[in-house]
Amino acid sequence: MHRDTIYVDGKPLIYLDLELASFYTLFNSPYYPHSIASAIDIYFNSDEALFLFEEGRVIEIKWFPIPKIRSDAIDREPMIIIDIGSNTIAKILHVFPKVRVGEKLVYGDPIGNTIVSGYLYPWSEKHMHLELRPLHDRYRVRNAHKIKLLRTREVSSHNTIYGIVADIAKHYILIKPIKSLAHGLTPLFIEFNSNKLFFEGGYPHYKIAALHGGKCINRNNTICIDVGYYNTSIIKKSRNLEIKLYGITIDGISTYIGREYIKLVSNNIFNNISIGDVIEIDINRILDL
Repeated sequence: MHRDTIYVDGKPLIYLDLELASFYTLFNSPYYPHSIASAIDIYFNSDEALFLFEEGRVIEIKWFPIPKIRSDAIDREPMIIIDIGSNTIAKILHVFPKVRVGEKLVYGDPIGNTIVSGYLYPWSEKHMHLELRPLHDRYRVRNAHKIKLLRTREVSSHNTIYGIVADIAKHYILIKPIKSLAHGLTPLFIEFNSNKLFFEGGYPHYKIAALHGGKCINRNNTICIDVGYYNTSIIKKSRNLEIKLYGITIDGISTYIGREYIKLVSNNIFNNISIGDVIEIDINRILDL
């Protein structure tokens, strides 16, 4: 099996093995560390979140009050701190802990169950938020280690949103692409200067998207960052989509590394769309590069 591997750029290197994850994202979040590749959101096939390092020890579990963006969220956020060696800790959010302080963990051990955190938006799915931080600096939003992509799974990809509705939730739908023009990190790419750039992120609702691969794009609204194996251009721009599907305003598109579906999100309820409906949207119209 081709294993997904993330590493922290430091000495010695720390590796995160994502084989047990369903899919994941660096940039599909409004939370600041994601905008600089200092956090990763990991999605599993079930609610159970798993430990993805070789070994570690739980050194702290802390709960703190948070505002609730959605009504079904809990009003306290658990923070799990795990020492993974090399003066580095794993800071984990959005997981109700089943572990105890002092407990030792090895790869694949359950940590707890993912929750509907007060931080999550109406269209958010449950996941584990992970940062790798210096041992002496556990809590801050800033100063987490940069995360790098080393090996990644690939999915079928297309240069437009053209597919069938495969799943419908209250505030999002999942589109399964009908055709494949390439294989890459995500199911959506754009062509820019003869390069295929794979789109990852939540845009424009989170005001950020990443384009992985090829040469970095030189535009006023883009910056180039190093995420390991790939050159990555970050688009930061606020704009309205002005796209409607069956009378429903679409607020953004989301893609994830290793997930074959394209996600469309809305603050409105998807009540006029059915499984099997065909959807087509021009991605270039959305990015407006």
